[in-house]
Amino acid sequence: MARYEVHRLIQNLTKVPGLLDRLTTETRAVFDEYGLTDQERQALTEASPPALASIDVHPILQMLYLIARNPGMATQVSIRDYHALFNKES
Repeated sequence: MARYEVHRLIQNLTKVPGLLDRLTTETRAVFDEYGLTDQERQALTEASPPALASIDVHPILQMLYLIARNPGMATQVSIRDYHALFNKES
């Protein structure tokens, strides 16, 4: 499991006003504030599913982080397939 500080940073992106903007403009300072390791910094900077998985970020938080860093990604995320499967089993 990822360290608490990684998960806290990702969760705070939707809670702390201005944090997402700061992550974009002051990345190093934000990473310093959360005490992230070099490996965590690299994975969060790369912001790819394999990179986030390499530091054991929870899958839901991976999705949140990917959408936060790339809002266009939200158009690629859907529960339609899952919903269809669920309805077939009912």
